[in-house]
Amino acid sequence: SIDYARQNGAHIINASWVSTNYSSMLYSAIRNCQSAGIILVAGAGNDGLDNEVVPNYPASYDLDNIVAVAATTRTDALADYSNYGATSVDLGAPGSEIVTPSNAGDTTYATVYGTSYCAPLASSVLALVKARYPADTHVQLINRVYAAVDPLPSLSGKCVTGGRINLAKAIGPSVGVNY
Repeated sequence: SIDYARQNGAHIINASWVSTNYSSMLYSAIRNCQSAGIILVAGAGNDGLDNEVVPNYPASYDLDNIVAVAATTRTDALADYSNYGATSVDLGAPGSEIVTPSNAGDTTYATVYGTSYCAPLASSVLALVKARYPADTHVQLINRVYAAVDPLPSLSGKCVTGGRINLAKAIGPSVGVNY
């Protein structure tokens, strides 16, 4: 699926799954995306563990095109189930008490938890930043998002940026918008 996305023009890939098993094939697919300037956003995992002690893939591959995301709560705490890593997880994003449509019916909703929900949120932020700054490289886009996080005491020492993603800061001020 990663090769398919790369071959069909993807700019950002969401990976809302984890494994503790290293895969050279998966690593190669993501490295090929790196060469193509494609960002892969990965959930850090849901075991409440340090990814530097127990690596979770694809978040733990050492590639500059991977954005590894931990889950935060509505009070900006690191979610107790979320994996973390001072050098292996990049930032936090809301991943607890997410209200989403449910497959139980056409008008039903569910409240969900997990890094499988904060990773797509981070993917969406990166996509909007890419739309705002289309000439940026994948590294420049990622750095814009990292520089714009809201620092949180709960993420200090738990992820590279020590902060939660912030779309408004990452996109920057509005230009020429009149309503």
